Amino acid sequence: MMRLASIAFATALLATACTVGEAGEGGNPPPGTPDAGANAGGADAAPGSPDAGGGQVDCVEPVANTPDGHHNAGLNCMSCHGEGGGAPRWYAAGTLYTSADGAAPLAGATVTIVDSGGQTVNIVTASNGNFWTPTQLDYPLTVKASRCPDTKPMVSSVQEPASCNSCHTAGGTPGRIHLP
Repeated sequence: MMRLASIAFATALLATACTVGEAGEGGNPPPGTPDAGANAGGADAAPGSPDAGGGQVDCVEPVANTPDGHHNAGLNCMSCHGEGGGAPRWYAAGTLYTSADGAAPLAGATVTIVDSGGQTVNIVTASNGNFWTPTQLDYPLTVKASRCPDTKPMVSSVQEPASCNSCHTAGGTPGRIHLP
């Protein structure tokens, strides 16, 4: 009887954890959580992996209701959220914009990170373009950003710490992280 009650509680908890219209909609997990092949963008495969028809999932649909990015868009997240920084520990973080100059943040896009062990984390960008993950990652990382109709992979791998905004600065090379 106790086991049956535990199963019923776990089922109810799972049913309430995924509300249509919130970040995580469309098969994307909540920001910064591991993804073992979620139903991204409505396809039955993780972003960028082969779909059931043998093609590629080219982009991830935008998420309408995004998390709040809180603060400090465009700044080096790891100065506070890195090891010993005093704020909650993140393993990768940055800000996504609509252009390389960082004129406007891009909310509702998906940043996909694959670590050296094959773990995939999909992160929905917040209302101010920020993305972050508390999931421990094994470096180096491969990263791409996607919001239909655009997908843009990073051309090099990311080493620790994955403080994206420390390299992607306004006016610098390579410029801000951006789509398209």
